[in-house]
Amino acid sequence: MRRILIITIVLLSNFGFSQKVNGIIQSNTEPIKYANILLYQSKDSSFVEATLSDTLGVFSIELPSLSESYYLSIQIIGYENFTSETFRGNKSFGIINIKLDKNQRLDEVNINVSKPLFEKTGRGMIVNIGTSPIISSGSTQDALEKIPGVTVNIDGGLTLKGNENVRIYIDGKPTYMDLKDLKNLLENTPANEIEKIEVFETPPSKFEAAGNAGIINIIRKKSKGLGYKGYMGGNIGYGNFHKLSPWIYSNYRTKKTNVYGSAWYYNNKSDQYTTEDILMNINNEFSTFYNSGHRVSNVLGSGSRVGVDYFLDKKNTVGYLGVIYEGKSIGDEPSSISVTGPAKDNYDFIEAVQKFDYGWFGQTHNLNFKRDIGKGEYLNIDLDFIKRGNYNKTSTLNEYFIQDSALTPNFFKQDGFTNNLIGVSKIDYAKTIFKNWSFETGAKASWVRTKNDFKAYIGESIEDATEDLNQSNQFHYEEAIYSGYVVMAKKWSDKLNLDAGIRIERTNTKGISQNIDSTYKNNYTNIFPNVSLKYQITKNHNLSLALTSRIKRPAYWQLNPFTSQVNQFIYSTGNPLLQPQITDKINLSWGIKNSIFFSLSASQTLGIMTNVIEQIDSLERQIHSIQNLDDFYNFNFNSSVPIKIKKWWLVNLSGTLYNNQLVSKVDFGTLGYKLSSFNFKMQQFITFPKKWKFEISGFYNHDSYWNIYFVEPYYQIDIGGSKKFKNLNISFSLKDFLNIRKSYGGVFQNNIKMPNTYKPESRILQVNIVYTLGKKEVKSERKRKTGSEDILERVKE
Repeated sequence: MRRILIITIVLLSNFGFSQKVNGIIQSNTEPIKYANILLYQSKDSSFVEATLSDTLGVFSIELPSLSESYYLSIQIIGYENFTSETFRGNKSFGIINIKLDKNQRLDEVNINVSKPLFEKTGRGMIVNIGTSPIISSGSTQDALEKIPGVTVNIDGGLTLKGNENVRIYIDGKPTYMDLKDLKNLLENTPANEIEKIEVFETPPSKFEAAGNAGIINIIRKKSKGLGYKGYMGGNIGYGNFHKLSPWIYSNYRTKKTNVYGSAWYYNNKSDQYTTEDILMNINNEFSTFYNSGHRVSNVLGSGSRVGVDYFLDKKNTVGYLGVIYEGKSIGDEPSSISVTGPAKDNYDFIEAVQKFDYGWFGQTHNLNFKRDIGKGEYLNIDLDFIKRGNYNKTSTLNEYFIQDSALTPNFFKQDGFTNNLIGVSKIDYAKTIFKNWSFETGAKASWVRTKNDFKAYIGESIEDATEDLNQSNQFHYEEAIYSGYVVMAKKWSDKLNLDAGIRIERTNTKGISQNIDSTYKNNYTNIFPNVSLKYQITKNHNLSLALTSRIKRPAYWQLNPFTSQVNQFIYSTGNPLLQPQITDKINLSWGIKNSIFFSLSASQTLGIMTNVIEQIDSLERQIHSIQNLDDFYNFNFNSSVPIKIKKWWLVNLSGTLYNNQLVSKVDFGTLGYKLSSFNFKMQQFITFPKKWKFEISGFYNHDSYWNIYFVEPYYQIDIGGSKKFKNLNISFSLKDFLNIRKSYGGVFQNNIKMPNTYKPESRILQVNIVYTLGKKEVKSERKRKTGSEDILERVKE
């Protein structure tokens, strides 16, 4: 009955006013989804249009003219090619049966069909990077900024639909970095290395429970078939300073082995201008400290990645994956501070120069065994060992003046070193049971040991600086997490899919501060339910509903109880009593024709960890710390709508409306806010003759909060283009070409009145070149995850 209904719908569609060719693609009565359908003119075999079949095998293509003759070519890897007879005008093929091609090699088919920029999934969205010249010619961080609902904060942190704490994965594996390292990685990795980005707003139970706002998985380019395949490329750019990021990727596959690897280098220099005006009540009168700074940093780094898979037989594979990297950020930040009010009786001007040398290095080793038993049953085992470290060397010289007369200067220097050792073991098993039921289960254990050695020096100059024992400290941290999960999934009908799971995690932690001979322990168990439901209402309409629970644990460095000086006025202190925060989230999505999407979600975060500022006016000092506040609420509505104005002109519009609420009492007052706001993004793609592509994109972010920092509206417009020449692909972009990107905001909580501004580097011209080596299609490395899913993002750099 269902088959007859689909055929009837396809046939009746020809009686509309549009000019179309349509049909249903099947093999042995089973629909073939995502088949490539290409329309050609019969007179000269020139390409006209392409599309993909939907999940029911149905396709439809609009005809440019009723007077011309056309034919279809249907190409699916592993199946025989199908070429239709010539037709003119509306045409319905009904059911097209495609046969399996047992003799066809995977490297004999090379199909290039443009994918949409955004594709909606049951739990989130897929962003196809190659569709956009601007995205593919920029950095990975530029690409993240283009995702609907995603905002990149000043410090590199991500916000998804108003929610902070987004987890970043690369090829299904963790990035092994804290926020500072992650920001450097994303800013210095060319987006043209990336095939697509997956956004999971409600990740399933198989994923680690960490990441309150969701997970973003960055998938790098792969290849297919036997033989050698490689890419080499680079990103060259200039704004105020140079940008250079060359890279190379290689993959060689035989019937028994697959060897792959990549190497990269980056040397990118950038700058930013900031202002900060601190208002303090001194002797019952207000004084202001206006700080204007210009930070220039040069980020240099390199790394390599090598892996090998050995296929024991058709069902069993063992593999090794190793990564080694190093990098550093060096530079200085001169600033001037003007003082007004009673405080200027002590000094009325400060000249400050901060010099920094921050470095990171590490290595990751993963052993993997996978047994593909067949019929949906498999066993996967991972063993990981990670060793990484970083150093942080900063020095600041403050020179004080009063009425142009120099006073005694102040100098402070900080040398920090952190070493981390991590071990992980993980096992996953999946099997199809009771015919249509899918069963998955797994367990994981991870162990972390972190050692931090921090020394502080103070004096009037670098020559006479001595160690400050009140700030120097050693902090050791140990953590063990044991977890297990179970997932059941079933396709109840052609319209209804359901999966439900539960994850249990046991966490044991211990922090040791050797300087004050103090030990902090925290042990807790959490249960994380997860449910996802997808219903296909009609061929063109679907609904999906997902409920999940997530956790964010404190970063290791946030638990260190010692206080360190950041600059003249700001001190930072850790909080050994910090507790993890828990988020419960529900998301409802509506998709139309697999191209237009709307979603509505709500979340509650218990004990949200937030940067809190205590201002002590009499000491002219601010103390920054992370504390657990009361509950945080987020409600949001998101939409993504593509508009095809002409065949050669496509517009993507997306926007998010959200309401955030956070009100909490602390020892020194009340913190929080209630805010309703929105953001909007637009991409326009124009295709010119000879496959030239042009793009103009922009975004507007209305009022927002990052922690307790208020951010006023800011916006940006970029332009770009691309051209492909056989094995060579060239793309370019001009970021913020109108030079309009600037942020205003500040902290306005309790007795704190601190407006600030931020101006990043603009008008950055970037050119990205990628050259393909070897065969057109070579089988890719296995897409597999390591066991260390979520640990290293909480390691402090």
